[in-house]
Formats: sequence, C-alpha cells, structure tokens
Amino acid sequence: EVFTLANQQYACIYPKNGRSATEPALIGSYGNSGASPVLKTGNQTAIWDINGLAWLAVTGLDFYAQKRDPNSPEFVDHSATGEGSGSGLFISGSIPGAVKGILVEGCKFRHFKSGGHYSCTVANSCEGVVHYRNVYYDQHAGPSTGHSAGLGGNGVNIQIVENIFDHN
Repeated sequence: EVFTLANQQYACIYPKNGRSATEPALIGSYGNSGASPVLKTGNQTAIWDINGLAWLAVTGLDFYAQKRDPNSPEFVDHSATGEGSGSGLFISGSIPGAVKGILVEGCKFRHFKSGGHYSCTVANSCEGVVHYRNVYYDQHAGPSTGHSAGLGGNGVNIQIVENIFDHN
C-alpha cells in the first residue's frame, strides 16, 4: 500500500528507543505480499532523531519524497519546497554512546537530498550502525544547496553491506 505521512515540524517519524540489542524498536512492515509499503514524505525527512537513539531496526520500507521527484504529479518546484530539504533518515549523537544498535535493512530511499545522514560530533557517539541490502537512488540537491548523497555523515562508522547506490 501507499501511505502519505503527516509532516510534523522537521520530519514524519520520530522513533523511540528499543529495550536492548535483543529487543529493538521496529519500524517495518508485516505480511507476505512481497511488496514494500511506500511511505510518501513530501519533501520532509522521513526519520529524525537528534537526541541519541538506541536499538532501532528499520526494515522493508520504501521511503519516497514525492514532492522532490520531477516525474511525480505531486512535484513542487524546489524553490517552493525548501530547496534541497529532506533526508531519508537523519540521526545525530553528541555524547559518547548516544547512538547505538541501528539496523536499516531492505529499504529504499528515493528523491531525498540524502538517503541517510548521521551527525556524530563526539568520539564514540555513534556505534553499531548497519545498513544492509538497501537501495539509495535519485538523491539530488537543488542548484544552490550543495551536494547530495546516498548515505553519509560525520564521526560514524557505518557498516555498509550489499547496498545499491545509483544516481546520488
């Protein structure tokens, strides 16, 4: 199915911490249809956390910034949408151990400025981040907003396994 997420102040989803490495919080889908649910985010960030995040799994979802896709009937000119805004996910940690145990698996990130971005400003503030079998494509910045990226950040060691990056 296709879901249009309600845009809040900075993002559509503000995740919660899981209990532990064996009991992570889950943002995902269920069932056996084989098709990933499409989460339309307009031009906003899909998942946002700037306070530190622990034990989260994001699995099997298709994040789509449809208002940034020039081929979408919902496309809005970049100058009207906060040109270059939006990340598939934006996670930040500013103290040691603030971000740990993040798994992003089997997801698609389309038409954001950045498919995913981690801002880890202190040593050891982001640990245990794994991106496994995701697809990052058609990320793009507007003409005056710098560069775009499939996945990136600062101060984080991301284990990137069997992902596809195309037109970022």
